[in-house]
Amino acid sequence: MKAIVFDRHGGPEVLKYTEVPEPQLGARDVLVRVRACALNHLDLWVRGGLPGGWQFHCRIFREAIFRARWPSCCEVKRVSVGQKVLLAPGVSCGRCAACLAGEDNKCPEFSNLGYIHDGGCAEFVRCPEVNCFAYPEKLSFEEARRCRCVSDAWHMLIGRAELQPGRKCSC
Repeated sequence: MKAIVFDRHGGPEVLKYTEVPEPQLGARDVLVRVRACALNHLDLWVRGGLPGGWQFHCRIFREAIFRARWPSCCEVKRVSVGQKVLLAPGVSCGRCAACLAGEDNKCPEFSNLGYIHDGGCAEFVRCPEVNCFAYPEKLSFEEARRCRCVSDAWHMLIGRAELQPGRKCSC
């Protein structure tokens, strides 16, 4: 399959459009075909040299719209083959106390698609089934891609900043 990868830090010149192996699936993984993808600041930081346990030849760009597919031998139950899905970019273990409490962003193994895990700038990407969310069929892939930004903003304002109705911003 084709993907955009890079093997050193730098500007856009380090990006390579090349052939890479199709991702191998675990029992609860979904293989998704990318239809639309967005560039995010994390992508720029990773390519520019964000420190951490990051692997080169990683496909960048976190947020993508997909059509799901997978082998019939897996344990995937919530998503059907061919269904349009939007991916939550945060990947967690799903087993620790934080994950079980619904606070997967506090998971010690938390990371993002496009950072540690391959991102959506490829023909296909592997992700956990739990990261897949359906969206209305009437939306185009490009329109649905924007939903991810809205949910990120909602999470930051309501979940993190604990914004309440009638409360004014102190900034």
